[in-house]
Amino acid sequence: MKIVVIGGSGLIGKKLVHKLTKLGHQVVAASPSTGVNTITGEGLAQALVGAQVVVDVANAPSWEDKAVLAFFKTSSRNLLAAEAVAGVGHHVALSIVGTDRLPENGYYRAKVAQENLIKASKVPYTILRATQFFEFVGSIAQEASDGQTIRLSPAFLQPILSDDVAATLADITLEAPVNGMVEVAGPEKMRLDELVRRFLSANKDTRQVITDVHARFYGSELDDYSLIPGDNARIAPTRFEDWLSGSRATSRVALVTGASSGIGAATARLLAARGMRVVINYLRSSTAAEEVVANIEAAGGQAMAVQADVREAAAVESMIEQVQAAWGGIDVLVHNALTPYVIKSFQDMTWEELGGKLDDEMRAAFAVTKAVLPSMTEQGWGRIIYLGTGLSRQPREGMIALGTAKAALAQFARYLAQELGPLGITVNVVEPGPVEETRMANVLDKEHKQRQVAATPLSRLAHPGDVAQVVAFYASEDNAFMTGTTAAVNGGMSMY
Repeated sequence: MKIVVIGGSGLIGKKLVHKLTKLGHQVVAASPSTGVNTITGEGLAQALVGAQVVVDVANAPSWEDKAVLAFFKTSSRNLLAAEAVAGVGHHVALSIVGTDRLPENGYYRAKVAQENLIKASKVPYTILRATQFFEFVGSIAQEASDGQTIRLSPAFLQPILSDDVAATLADITLEAPVNGMVEVAGPEKMRLDELVRRFLSANKDTRQVITDVHARFYGSELDDYSLIPGDNARIAPTRFEDWLSGSRATSRVALVTGASSGIGAATARLLAARGMRVVINYLRSSTAAEEVVANIEAAGGQAMAVQADVREAAAVESMIEQVQAAWGGIDVLVHNALTPYVIKSFQDMTWEELGGKLDDEMRAAFAVTKAVLPSMTEQGWGRIIYLGTGLSRQPREGMIALGTAKAALAQFARYLAQELGPLGITVNVVEPGPVEETRMANVLDKEHKQRQVAATPLSRLAHPGDVAQVVAFYASEDNAFMTGTTAAVNGGMSMY
């Protein structure tokens, strides 16, 4: 059976695609990153050719009231119209238990609008309403936080593991359409304030939960029935305590500097997907940084954006204090921030231009490393990853300032690896070649890019996600015995 999963690269989508593929079905993971866009219609008709079932688990990129309503209305209209033309026999959509009970919540209003469009279409359908995910408990706590206190309602809810939601979706996808609603929930009814207390305790988070019957949940006041499913709901097997004891909720804290775009943003998203709480550092791009945070939270992760010029020690210290107040110390440092540099030959360059770049590069690395070390040394565990460049080893015309500064950073990392190894802290460098979708890639003209691709055995330039995968390994528990190393992420270019 051909099944198209809209939003196939998200938290639920990835799990669903994996489950259905293992069952032997032809599954298309459709999302803008794979060339299928339900807002513009790009690639939609082609993706639906021959599809018997379409599962819509796409999420809005922005949760602002007007934006989220426009997203679900436009996406659903385009998708349902394309399904009708393609002759799709079953439309499955994921929604939320309680959407029709909380009209003050803009996101819930948007989901109700989506449900109404599905009901009004001619395509046979099943809407699965799920309760709140275990993975979203951290985001709920963050949204309700005010400094060191979290004000929450004692209303009941029945949270569920995202894996169990994906399993139920897989079952429904292969069943006949019911032309109505199905609900799924976790096995335990518990109060929201107590749920968050248990989560914070498991994460050694010192914030205090204050019980308040009038506390709002994403804008809505709750009662004991607002988030509870009906009597005929399907009940998933995984208990909250089992999830906690499996350490899937206990996340390390990662600071990614220069994380509002490119490699930094890709790394932040990947680390969050692997269970870390991620600090998105940025200098000027607040909108882009908040978008990265929104993407992480929409996928069930935890993130915060903090502005700081990492060349300024006082700004770095202030950033670390903000993180410590919310989450405690930094466990993982990914230093990706790219300080300005000139593109000139040595003959045309002044000492201020070369020396200024060297000073900026080392000053930033020095400041952020100094700031994160106390918590790492105290716990006897830490991961430090610096982003370098292949230009440190393979010079290119005009890039002497950047290449020299990054070479100094690589040597700095090796000395730190030697000093910090006995303390349980690994220090490594990732040196990408040219990477698409980054500021450095814009330095290359089309002809130069073609030459770079021709010199690469894998016949393409790197994408930010390629680099992020390597960084994530260095940041993980799996990297227990690699320190002082440099990983060249260049598709084999460094062999020549």
